[in-house]
Parts: sequence; C-alpha cells; structure tokens
Amino acid sequence: MKNIIFIIFFALTFSQCSHSPLLNQKKVEVEKFLSALSAEEKFFLEYFFRSLIQEDVIGYSLIHAKPMSFFDYLQPKTISLQPHEATPLSIIEIFFEGFIPSSAIFHEGFKVWKKYEHLFCCNNIFFDFHRAESTLSHRKVIVLNRQLLLPVFERYLPHFQRINSSLKDADSVFKALLSDEGFKEKFYSSTALVGVCLGYGEKSALLFESMVDLLSLQGLYGFTLRMQSSPKFHKAIKKKMDAILAISGPFKSHKSKKFLFSWGPSFRADSTDPEIPLLQEKYLEGSKALSLFYGKRNSFLEKTLNLIIAADNCQQNNSGSSSQGSSFANICP
Repeated sequence: MKNIIFIIFFALTFSQCSHSPLLNQKKVEVEKFLSALSAEEKFFLEYFFRSLIQEDVIGYSLIHAKPMSFFDYLQPKTISLQPHEATPLSIIEIFFEGFIPSSAIFHEGFKVWKKYEHLFCCNNIFFDFHRAESTLSHRKVIVLNRQLLLPVFERYLPHFQRINSSLKDADSVFKALLSDEGFKEKFYSSTALVGVCLGYGEKSALLFESMVDLLSLQGLYGFTLRMQSSPKFHKAIKKKMDAILAISGPFKSHKSKKFLFSWGPSFRADSTDPEIPLLQEKYLEGSKALSLFYGKRNSFLEKTLNLIIAADNCQQNNSGSSSQGSSFANICP
C-alpha cells in the first residue's frame, strides 16, 4: 500500500513540475532539439547519459535525492614520453592502460553534452569535471544539485574555510567548487568532505575517509612514503580494513523488472547511527522513482533531458533545510 501511495505521489508531483510556470522558462523544446541532432551526436549523447544513470547514480541528483554525484572514467590522451622513457615495454603498457573503448565513447558523449549543456541547465543543476593530470588522464564528470548542496556547505562551512579562508558563505563555496581549480584539487582530496557532499552522512563520510586512507597505505593508489613493507604493518592494516568492510552498506536493494540501472548509492555505514535509516528510506524511494520514471516507454534520451530541465527549474518546498535526512517525498520532481 505504501509503495502504491508513493508511486501515485511521484507521478502527480512530477506532472505538476512539468507544467509549472518555472518549467516554461526552458530554453529548448526537447523533441525539436533531438530531431535536429545528427545520428552520431544522438548516439554519443545517449551513451553518455546511460553511463551516468544506468551504470552509476547520477540520476539520484536529478531527482533531488543526492546533493552531488560523479562518474569516473579514463580520458583518451596522447602520451608524450621523453626519449629515456620510451622503452617498448612502457609504450605497450601505456597503450593498453591508457585507452578504454567505453571511456573513449563516453568522452565523445561528454563533448557533445558540453556543446549543448547551456540549453538545459545551470540554474540548479550543474555539470562539472575534474581532471587529475598524470601520465594517464583520470577524469570525473560531476553533477551538482545546488539546492541540496548549499545547506551542506552552510553546515560544514568552517571545514571549507580551512581549504580557503576567503570563503564567506555557502554561495562562495559553490562558486569556488565550479571555478577555482586550486580549491577543487584540495576539495577532492578531502575524502570526508566529499563523502558528506555525496550524501553519505557524517559518520559514513568519516568511514569513507578511513577506508581510502587504508587503501592508500596498502599502495592501491600508487607508492607513497608512508608505505611500509613489514608483515606486521600489513597485518595491522588488513585488520582495520576488515573491520570497516564488516560494516554493512545502508542501501536496501530495489531492482526494477522493466528498467536496469545502478543498484543505487552504496557506502559503509554504522547501523547505530540515527541518520542511516533516513538515508536508507530516501535512497530506496529514489530507486523506485527512477524505476518508475524510466520503466515507461518513450526515448531514454528524451526522458533524461526533460528530467534535467525539471530538476534545474523545479523549486524545493523545503529549500533552506538540510539535505541530510530529508524525505524524498517532499522533493520534486
């Protein structure tokens, strides 16, 4: 009965958003836009969004259930090696590690989206990217929901000010996250802050930070001076990691029979934390909502672009309240 009520509520709420005066301010008619696209651009753009929404959890930010989401991929990159580095082995290794066909197609879709992005968003929904420059170019495509992020920035403002003391309020944090490369670099290195912005909850974000730190000590992200080789050290690290892995994730699985997409947000969480049941319920409802929305007929790409427009223009009824633990049923669309 509860599920039926939720589905009816979601359908009515999305319908109201779709016909709201705000939504009429959209800059483009989706059907006309798609009919004008070349077959090639349409293919790459659909692949781009299917990767974000079906393989990852970007859709949760578009339905106002997650403040921020990102998708990691390896950007195809021309490698320039110094003469002393250009050994046959190094060239072969970079060739196989530096090119992933799925990432290459995704990157083409990303370029198409950047070309047309301004027609659909940048009022509340923002697409950004962060690139880690190295021999291989690891890149994040980030989707930010401004209305959900601002309360998070306000709540943890002192932590963001430690990164940049000139930040005065939540708005200045948001602007820095979009335009200040130095701030971005420090922010994405601050695992706990990233975890909070991803909607993990405070305690789970700290667990996330501990896990990343332990994986770094084990050399997963490359050699560091903190690494040690003694068996005693590795045994202690493994014991701490096992303790974190023993903590179950907060997401209750909901699998659509009509539409296959990511299982939803997944992270380690202490079940004694009172924030976790609220997050469980929110993400479960979000999973059902995505299943309902994409389970119907019509073009995947058309639906996604309409969803972005609605998310970019639809105003929250509870704007100004904290996004942590907010009920999905009170968020549009």
